[in-house]
Amino acid sequence: MDNKTEKKYLKENLDEQKNPEDIKKFIEDVELLGGHDDLVEEARQRYTKVVEEAGGNSGELDKRTLEVDGEISAINEETKKEIGEIESLPTTEVAVEVPPDSPNVDIKLDEEKQKIEKIKKLDEDMDVLFNQLASSLPGQIKNFVDSPEYKKLLELNQKRNVEEKSLFEIYERYTKLNPEHHRGFSTQNFDNYGSQYEEDMKYAGASEDTLKRFKNFVEKFRKPELEARKDYDDTYTRDINTPKWNFENELKAKSGEIFGEDRYAADEYNGKYYNLYQEKFSEAQKKIIPDKELYINTVGTIYS
Repeated sequence: MDNKTEKKYLKENLDEQKNPEDIKKFIEDVELLGGHDDLVEEARQRYTKVVEEAGGNSGELDKRTLEVDGEISAINEETKKEIGEIESLPTTEVAVEVPPDSPNVDIKLDEEKQKIEKIKKLDEDMDVLFNQLASSLPGQIKNFVDSPEYKKLLELNQKRNVEEKSLFEIYERYTKLNPEHHRGFSTQNFDNYGSQYEEDMKYAGASEDTLKRFKNFVEKFRKPELEARKDYDDTYTRDINTPKWNFENELKAKSGEIFGEDRYAADEYNGKYYNLYQEKFSEAQKKIIPDKELYINTVGTIYS
């Protein structure tokens, strides 16, 4: 664990201490760790403040401070002696045992160290999986736009767009001077209220051939497009979405093992891969099909 992270958790531990004995114990523990003189000084100041607030006098405070310093010094000397004895033993004979009264701060630091190591291992695993996914994106996109399902929907979509625009222009020409028989024009309205356009055109005196085009628009252009859309969506799911979803499921499962119920941390971790995927997908799309649409709009244009 780096010094910054260690200091963060020691500071949080200090903030939790409320009575002199606990602060005294904290000072001893941090002195043993070494490298955090500023926290030791802050702890001593807090010790002083707590004792004063509890009604202690300056003489008693000085006495207690000296006692703490003395105890810390004695512990440091004993620790140095034990380390020297251990270092003098052959490597294979050194056995480190955690005493039953180990400070809580050591346990927390050890847990955090283990978590950092797990995240590092997770990064390595997910980077391998993501690179495999990213390298397959150009092939996924090419397979999709070369599929019969994509080509069929694109062709039907273009035909419907042309007919839709032509009917709108005819409708405007015939009905714009008749407010009671003039309404917003769109393919979606045709889906639900196509007969209204027919009635408007009849009122305006359109020819039978023109009325027939309005009457047959849904059957001849719209329904084939929507039917082709289903096959298009299934192929898109197969070629592009499924590999992405498989990666995301693996990501969520593995990050969940580490972050547990901390959903904010898990979402933040997963989010970097979601964003990276969008970036790599856009790059692959521009490279493979710079002059083609990948997502075909079957909603139509809303004319007014």
